[in-house]
Amino acid sequence: MLSERMVTRLSALQYSADAKWGVSIEPYLGIYWIDEMPATDDMSSEDWEEMIMVFRMFWIRQQLWKGTVLNASDRQLWNAVLRLVPDWPLFRRLSLTNKQRAAWQDVEQEIQDGRL
Repeated sequence: MLSERMVTRLSALQYSADAKWGVSIEPYLGIYWIDEMPATDDMSSEDWEEMIMVFRMFWIRQQLWKGTVLNASDRQLWNAVLRLVPDWPLFRRLSLTNKQRAAWQDVEQEIQDGRL
């Protein structure tokens, strides 16, 4: 599970309704908003190991956007992190606008076509 240090990092993030969003290609393919991602410039190696779990949370949210039923492991992680960091802005964005969905799908297609 997340360390107290990572919970503190995620808890410090403040939701902003007008936060800029973009499509990420690495380390995961998907949409994210600037206010959802913890600063990484001063992270220790232990923090980076935990970032894998943070990136998994973004992936799980994508599955929810797609309407995928989560497996037990993903559901358990989602619920556990939600209990630890209920105000993390990631949990405020459980749907996409048509523009956001189109941007995400365009990048997915570019990757499938080998253009990225």
